[in-house]
Amino acid sequence: MANSTPISNFIFFSSLLLTLSSTVTATTTTAAAVCRDTLYPSFCQKSLPINNATATLHDFARFAIRTSIAAATKFSDSIDNHLTAEKSTPVNATEIRALQDCRYLARLNVDFLSATYRKVNAGHTSLRAAASEHAQTMLSTVLTNTQTCIDGLQTNAATWTSQNDIVSPIKNNDKLYSVSLALFNKAFGRKKNPVRFFQ
Repeated sequence: MANSTPISNFIFFSSLLLTLSSTVTATTTTAAAVCRDTLYPSFCQKSLPINNATATLHDFARFAIRTSIAAATKFSDSIDNHLTAEKSTPVNATEIRALQDCRYLARLNVDFLSATYRKVNAGHTSLRAAASEHAQTMLSTVLTNTQTCIDGLQTNAATWTSQNDIVSPIKNNDKLYSVSLALFNKAFGRKKNPVRFFQ
């Protein structure tokens, strides 16, 4: 029997490490564990009511993004309703423009979140570097868009938004998007991006 060579040993141990890495990646976890490293641990746990004993980090990341899509869609629909409902439509042109800007940004957020979800919902536990970085960019842009919307409403439509309680829901959405980015980075990310949050 021929002696093993350094190259064959390297190949064997590399294959073993890849196998072990795949096993670790698929390890089950809990909401408390995955939320620990986010900026909003308590909010994160409340947003991820997964009781499945076989849930993995990737499952939680997918769920957070899917929940973010629903939240972004709901907010976009809410803005539509305010712009079309006669009783709640702002009478000031500046306020209307601020809402229209928010509606545009909210629709972009739905598109970006949906595109990200399609990437992570293909059944893979990892993404190619380019795909991962693209998704991270989209999730970061969702946060930027949300903050831009909040700033615009508070600057140009403060009285109206206060009367109609528009800002509170979007602040919660901002936290949810932050959680989604953090969990994506942990499950699928290739490098750590700073997770901005609303203050």
